[in-house]
Amino acid sequence: MLAGQPYNYHDPELRKERGQCRAALSKFKNTVNALEVLSAILKIRPRHHPPEANAANPIGSLGNNVRVRAPFDCKYGYNIHIGDHVDIGAGCKIMDICRVEIGAGAVLGQGVVLCGSNMIQVQTPKGRRGEMVGRPIFIGEDAFLECDVVIYAGVRVGEGSWILAGTVVHEDVEPFSVVAGKPARLVKYLR
Repeated sequence: MLAGQPYNYHDPELRKERGQCRAALSKFKNTVNALEVLSAILKIRPRHHPPEANAANPIGSLGNNVRVRAPFDCKYGYNIHIGDHVDIGAGCKIMDICRVEIGAGAVLGQGVVLCGSNMIQVQTPKGRRGEMVGRPIFIGEDAFLECDVVIYAGVRVGEGSWILAGTVVHEDVEPFSVVAGKPARLVKYLR
């Protein structure tokens, strides 16, 4: 999964990990100290890894002066890395199938979705097998994603870029550029 290889979304271990994350998210939605709970979500350990963190054994990270408004949703938590001074609006969803990195100073408006996986359309005699492929997502420093932006798996959003509301991004966004539309198209460069 983390290596970008096909994985079965319905795998029992992955279902348990998503359940563990959902339980922590439930606390997040009903707490006064949201950052404390979010920090706990990012440290959820995958069941198939030993307790110490390293490149092959992920654990999420949370920078200083981060603001996250509930409701917030994610799949696993341990693949999310949030830099300093990041602002995440209400209703954001981070589908962290692979590493999701949000650079320092980035802003994610309300309803932003970071979708870290794609379904593989595999047909079998009994239908689809539920296989998916994950790809990392990188949001550069000081990037600004307006409300309801969707970023798909494998996309890199460049430093200082600005993505207008409702944009659907399937390809990398160059640093210091403005994009808009479905699919995203370059509007202009900021520098």
